[in-house]
Amino acid sequence: FGLTQEGKNATMSFFALFTRGPAFNLLFQSRSLLVRDGLQRSQFILSVANKSRTSGLPFVQPSEIRLNTLADNPGARKKAKRVGRGIGFKGKTSGRGHKGQRAHSPIRPGFQGGQTPIFRQVRKYGFTNAAFKTEYTIVNLNKIQYWIDTGRLDTNQTITMRTLLDCGIISKNPGDGVKLLSMGNEWFGAKINIEVTGVSQKAKEAIEKNGGTVKTVYFNDLGLRTFLKKPLDQIKIRFAAAPPQERAKYDIPQYQLPSQ
Repeated sequence: FGLTQEGKNATMSFFALFTRGPAFNLLFQSRSLLVRDGLQRSQFILSVANKSRTSGLPFVQPSEIRLNTLADNPGARKKAKRVGRGIGFKGKTSGRGHKGQRAHSPIRPGFQGGQTPIFRQVRKYGFTNAAFKTEYTIVNLNKIQYWIDTGRLDTNQTITMRTLLDCGIISKNPGDGVKLLSMGNEWFGAKINIEVTGVSQKAKEAIEKNGGTVKTVYFNDLGLRTFLKKPLDQIKIRFAAAPPQERAKYDIPQYQLPSQ
């Protein structure tokens, strides 16, 4: 390599002492060794060896690196401080000091000692329609077909939301109504007449393809709750009509019982 005699002696001493140490690994990973003067090479090797002595890093052969030998660097993970385990070290007050609110219990974020907090002093800007969101109970065609195949839904009568509740397709709290979607329209083959709050275009086409009908009906919160929970022969109220701006959305803007 064109080393001087002094460089050769230093290099041989290094290989004799540190072949099995971390300096051997660092030596061949560094590109700084590509210098022209052999004396500078030997000086660099000796400096790497001295640093390896004091670093204390274990040397691992590349062939010994496996999943069960991977570990964090020393000092990368610090153990949690153990408090409240005797008065030897932070055992009595656990680093909280003597008495007071902060020593007795945690303080919630935003608490300012009892005075009106800043988030209540400043007005709130903006508006959201989240409180007025319309949430439907979703019913797909595949579920109706399964209920019909198992004999739990009669297709000879008009299927209303009350019918869906009685047979167990929907729960007691359907939200703002029932919306019919088209999942399973490929194998839907029943002829039904159904009344729901909303229906998708594909679901409507699948029902009408089999000779059935689907109608959208308007209910407000009180009317839907009364229609689903009370016996039909005990309902004496008159159901509310849809608002004028929404009447075009429904086939039946004001629902009426057959007895009415």
